[in-house]
Amino acid sequence: MFSRLWNCMRRHKKKLIFFSAFLGGGWVACKWLQGKVQEIRSIEDKEYLERLKRQHHFDSNQRTCNMTVLSMIPNLRDALNKVLSSEKITHKLQENPPDKLSLWEELKIISMGRAVAGVYGCCLLTLLLRVQLNIMGGYLFLDSGKKNTDADSDSEEKLLVPQAVQERYLALVRHFLSEGMGELSRFVKQASQKEVFGVSLKEQMSIDFVQSVVNSVRERVECGRTELCQGPPTLPLARYLLPGEQVPDIEVKNVEEELYDKLVKETRDILESPDFHLVLQESLERGFARLMDNMADHYRLKMDPGQPQMGLHEVTLPFAKVLPVIDIVVNQLLGDAPNPFIQELLLLEPMKNLAANIYEAFSQEDTPPSTAACLAP
Repeated sequence: MFSRLWNCMRRHKKKLIFFSAFLGGGWVACKWLQGKVQEIRSIEDKEYLERLKRQHHFDSNQRTCNMTVLSMIPNLRDALNKVLSSEKITHKLQENPPDKLSLWEELKIISMGRAVAGVYGCCLLTLLLRVQLNIMGGYLFLDSGKKNTDADSDSEEKLLVPQAVQERYLALVRHFLSEGMGELSRFVKQASQKEVFGVSLKEQMSIDFVQSVVNSVRERVECGRTELCQGPPTLPLARYLLPGEQVPDIEVKNVEEELYDKLVKETRDILESPDFHLVLQESLERGFARLMDNMADHYRLKMDPGQPQMGLHEVTLPFAKVLPVIDIVVNQLLGDAPNPFIQELLLLEPMKNLAANIYEAFSQEDTPPSTAACLAP
């Protein structure tokens, strides 16, 4: 029996060698393939967990941003009232002073200026914080990974953005809430003066007339400075958001100073980019539409029920009675949370897309962020 088997193996030696090699090679290939599949699955799982972690961090960052914007509205309101406050003038008018005509003239200018500057302020503040917090959010996401890998070492020294730089950078919003908003309010006041000065208090104003005045003030503000109107119409507004560029100091800067300057430059690049201004224009259109919608609600109250054929656009009010309506509407736009207008701005799709693009660009490791990368769709 064994001799037969041996003879059979001798006769088919080449076939047996080939078959053995085939089986051995197949086994090795199978093992290699299994290892490769496992490696690919491991990479995919790691990438999936990374995306999940980044998405969770991004969502948390947006909630923080929304709460920060809402918490800053009282500061914005105070900044607006420092330049455009109608309260003192209203109190003086109640005392029937001899200079009441000049006070009424001032009240007209301030009321219209408050309405326009209030919308500008809300939109600019919302977008500025969106940009800042998503730049910082991207860096913090990378820093969180460094903290996990360097748990046993002094990770503070290895952070991309140390705590002191974070605080200094985020405090930049104070510039807008103090100097920037004040300067913007004064410029809007000048534009309003050119539109409403000399308009009689008895002038009958329809909602369309109010809309045309608001549009004229906007045009003066956005394109009133020809030297700054070389790009998008809203480009002149960017100058109010950050301090002016400083002349480089001859002294050698430390690491934190250089990092802070880098953050400010990255922010300025985004604030001056065309895509940022597309989002700003969309926000302003929504903001001024909300302003006029709230004005229209007060006009509807004056519609005569006995004349059902009368339309909203046929209702008129004396300018003197439009002024308190404007004041009420501005207080609604700048009201404390819950604030429907601010919530509407925060939920604008272009604004959410801008935030996602900025965060994505700054949360990618070993990828230097640029304006183009941040704003790419």
